[in-house]
Amino acid sequence: MTPSTLRLRVLAAIGASGLAVLAAEACGSTSSTPAEHPDASADGAGEAASEGSAVVDSSSEASDTGLDAAADVAPDRLSARRPLLAGTSLRRASPVPREDWIADCAEAAPADVDASTLAALAKAYGLDGCEEHASVAAFARLTLHLLSAGAPAELVEMAHRASLDEIRHARTCFALARRYGGAPLGPGPLKLEGLFSGAHASLEATLPDMAALCAEEGCVGETLGVLLASDALARARDPFVREVLSRMLDEETSHVELAWRVVSWCIAQGGEPVRRAVAEAIRRGVAATRATEVRRYEGVDLDAWNAHGRVTCEQARAVAEQGIREVIEPCAQVLLGRFRWRRGADEARS
Repeated sequence: MTPSTLRLRVLAAIGASGLAVLAAEACGSTSSTPAEHPDASADGAGEAASEGSAVVDSSSEASDTGLDAAADVAPDRLSARRPLLAGTSLRRASPVPREDWIADCAEAAPADVDASTLAALAKAYGLDGCEEHASVAAFARLTLHLLSAGAPAELVEMAHRASLDEIRHARTCFALARRYGGAPLGPGPLKLEGLFSGAHASLEATLPDMAALCAEEGCVGETLGVLLASDALARARDPFVREVLSRMLDEETSHVELAWRVVSWCIAQGGEPVRRAVAEAIRRGVAATRATEVRRYEGVDLDAWNAHGRVTCEQARAVAEQGIREVIEPCAQVLLGRFRWRRGADEARS
């Protein structure tokens, strides 16, 4: 999934006109591939990334938090799945020993990967499973918001189906964790505190609140997540991992289209107040993504890491920067109106 392909799919999802599509294409086509970012070396660098983004580097041995990390983590957006936001933090359950969340998987651990890297892969996919599990809740919350807003049946059905997709994704990730030698794991209890409190995520959300949350989780978080997953697939060489990632990528792309459709519907219903809330939410999500720190990998064979479906923080940052420029910003310009978006972006930089 290239940025240009995803951009066209998003524009189609929001019903952009031919001229708007051409304008967005022109905006995205001038972007160059971003330079690789150096790994951070300061003490504690990337602590947020280690706990908030499993596909990036959640299993790096530089982290000593283990699998019993706190359920709320720093506002890291470099994740290949839809984040569950609780205020400005990402919410997920902690992995616990259990077998009922593991999909069937007869694939043996690869014999050509060293023990340290196998352990890192097992940990990473275990945390992936918990993030996919949290995505189930994110879509369940979206479904409730859509119902409370009187949304069309098609959007409600798509949100509900997305929750079911995420259950399968979670079970697959826990199976991969087991494949790489990890203990049988599944998600522990998911805390609900803060998910339905405050203006940002109230149960009976106003249209601006609902659209802003969907924009931050879906139009930013999951849009970049699809590009990260696509990059991971392009680097992967293990046949089983490639098959799994390809199947998940197709479903996650449909979730991105849903997010932009929901936000577009909210704007059509609520007008300028919703438009302003969405613009601010997208800027907030982009800023949080760019604030994510980068980490080193100690004791991990990075070639094997890529071969088995993982990308490093450095690689993920480059993908995210390109996705912001070539997908999120041009699509936001079309959705929100070129003048309003640029004016707000200029104000945010000043």
